[in-house]
Amino acid sequence: MPSFWAASLVIGMLVLFSGPILYYIFYIDGAGPKNQSIEEPEPRLMGDDEIKRIEAELDVTLPKDYINAVSKFRTKNVDSTALIDHADGVIEATLLYRNGFEGLPCWPSNYIYIGDEADACPYALNIESGQVFRLDKGNVRNEALKVFSSTNAFVAYLNE
Repeated sequence: MPSFWAASLVIGMLVLFSGPILYYIFYIDGAGPKNQSIEEPEPRLMGDDEIKRIEAELDVTLPKDYINAVSKFRTKNVDSTALIDHADGVIEATLLYRNGFEGLPCWPSNYIYIGDEADACPYALNIESGQVFRLDKGNVRNEALKVFSSTNAFVAYLNE
């Protein structure tokens, strides 16, 4: 038998016998894709202690609708990236942007960081007006990419 035919026979036998085994290993036994949806975790709510810490460390008074959005009425559609769900993240990011993060213009003291879409375009809450701004790469001097009249309007947008 010529070597081409011998090689073809060996390859054919490998496919014939190993195909079902590989199918079982990767698709039936759990290593491959499954027809099950992944359950999203319940949204985390901030506690009163975290709200008070944000207000104290950033020297602000948070609007009631923002407090309600992060501490009482969070839905599964509002993930913890778009509306950050822990005080440390809000405080640290706000302080970075207030100090001119990566050479950007410094944020005013009435802006706090509340989240982003993982694209370096953060959402900033103006605690005086209650408006939420989606800032172009965090630059307060550029025109906002999107403006929401309140945290409630922002959350409604996220829930769409």
